Amino acid sequence: MKSSAIDQHLFVRNREFDLIDLIRKSPKLIGIGIDTATAIVVQKDTLSVIGNAFIAIYDYNTVIGQGPKHVINNNEDFNNSDGPFFMMHAGQRYDLSARKVIIPPRRRGGAGARPAAAATAEPEGVDDK
Repeated sequence: MKSSAIDQHLFVRNREFDLIDLIRKSPKLIGIGIDTATAIVVQKDTLSVIGNAFIAIYDYNTVIGQGPKHVINNNEDFNNSDGPFFMMHAGQRYDLSARKVIIPPRRRGGAGARPAAAATAEPEGVDDK
């Protein structure tokens, strides 16, 4: 990956803060910390997280505190961070060009939606007699 710095075994080896100084000195780089049992798949400008743990994204604006805030008007936005990096888990995606988390579309009811489980079934072991 061009213009990136990647660190491995991030949380297992307590290396969460190792990329901060590098990104601060090289603002065009994007830092990606990958923990054990986790990987990234990059297709064009989209990074996808797979595996059992987390990755951390280090963007210059986040590192210097100018990135989007985690709490805005008393509402939490879990795609933002007030710290120098933010974490992502399996299934989340990141736009490397725009440097932002890709928010999945919300699922709506209707065709293809799974109906809620019926609440009319009797619990096991209950006898009406």
